Amino acid sequence: MPNDPTVTLNFTPIGPKFSISEDAAMPVITATATLGNVAAGPGIGTPIYTWTASLNFRGASVPFGALRNTAHRAIPPVTSPQNTFTIPFTELCGGDLTVSVVVQLGSRTLRASSSNLTIVGTNPSVGKLADYVPNNVAFRKLMQLESGLQQFLPTGYPHFSHDNLGGVGLCQITNPEPTADEIWNWRANVDTGWKVYQEKEKVAAAYPERVRKSEGFRQLVEQYKRERVTSPCDLVGALLDGLPGSGWDLEFLNSPYGNAAVWVDGIGHVHLSQPGLDLWPNQIAAGVSLGVRTPFIVVLPDFAPEQLQRDTIRGFNGYAGAPLYGLKGGLHEYRVKVDRAGKLVVQEDRTGSRGTAEWERIPPGERPARGSPNYVDVVEAQPGF
Repeated sequence: MPNDPTVTLNFTPIGPKFSISEDAAMPVITATATLGNVAAGPGIGTPIYTWTASLNFRGASVPFGALRNTAHRAIPPVTSPQNTFTIPFTELCGGDLTVSVVVQLGSRTLRASSSNLTIVGTNPSVGKLADYVPNNVAFRKLMQLESGLQQFLPTGYPHFSHDNLGGVGLCQITNPEPTADEIWNWRANVDTGWKVYQEKEKVAAAYPERVRKSEGFRQLVEQYKRERVTSPCDLVGALLDGLPGSGWDLEFLNSPYGNAAVWVDGIGHVHLSQPGLDLWPNQIAAGVSLGVRTPFIVVLPDFAPEQLQRDTIRGFNGYAGAPLYGLKGGLHEYRVKVDRAGKLVVQEDRTGSRGTAEWERIPPGERPARGSPNYVDVVEAQPGF
C-alpha cells in the first residue's frame, strides 16, 4: 500500500563498489536504515533493527578464476535499536557483499536488502612493493614475470594465471591451493611466494649431493675411471707379462692407445711410450709398494651462487621433465656435463689423483614443451624494481 511503512538502505561510502586499500585494509562500510511512512503513535514503540551481512566471491565470475572461491567467515547478526550498522569484517576478503536488515516496528516487520554491492582489491604501488618485498633480485624479477606486479586486474578482481590452474596474485601462488588471504591480500601473497622461493632454494642447494649419491652418477664416474689415462709411466717391455709378488696385474687391452698402453688394476690405462715417475721398474722388481698416486677421486661441486639462483628459479616454475641419474623430483636447470659419447667430462688437477666434474645448463630445446622451457632466461631478462 502507498502509505504502508517502508525501510530503505543507504551506505557510507555510497558504493556500490568498495575497495580494499593499497595497504591491504578492508573498507569501513556503514549501512543506514531509513524508515518511511511511520508516524508516532500508540503501539509503535522503538524500532528494533537486526542486521546481517555476508561476503562471497565466485571465481567463475572472473577470467581464469573458476577453481577459486572465497567466503568471509560468518558475520554474527547484530540486533539493536540503532538504525546504523558498521560491518564488522574480521578477514581481508572481497567479492559480492550482501547487507540485510529486519526492522521490528510494533507488530509490523519490515525488511530490506542490498543489491549489486561488491568489494574489490587495490594494487600496491611499485614503491610499496619495493619497501615490502625481500631484497632478492631473482625473486623480484620472478614476480615481474609471473604477474606484471599486479595482484588484481584493472577491475579490482584477483589476477589469476591464464593456464586455468588457479595461480593467483603477485607471485601466482598455485600449490598449495591459495587461501582467501593470499587471493585478496597482496602482502600475504608476497609472504607465501617468498616462502615457496626459499623452499625451492633448499631443494636446489641439496641437488648436487643427491646427484653425487645417485647410481647414475656413480656409473659415469666408474666409466671415466676405467677409460682414463694416467700420467705416463716408464715401464719397460720386460714387465709387460707381470712380475710375481708385485701385487699388480699388467696386461694389454684393446684400448684406444693400442699397444702403447697397458691396464694397471686400480690405476687405469698407462702409457708406455713416454717417461714418468709414477711407477719405477726397480720397485716392481723388488716387490715393494709401488710409487702410485692415491686412488683417483672425482668431485662434483655444489652449485655456484649463479647456478643455485637459476635452479631455484626453475624450481619455482616447477621441475618439469623426466629426472636424471635415477633420481625423483623432475628435471633441474643443470645436469652433469658429458661429452658427445656420453662420457663424463672431468678437469683433473696436476697430481692426477683428483678431478672435478662440471655442471652444464640443460638447453631449452631438450626440455619438455609443457611449462616454459625458457623460463629462467625470461625471468633473468626482467628489469627488476
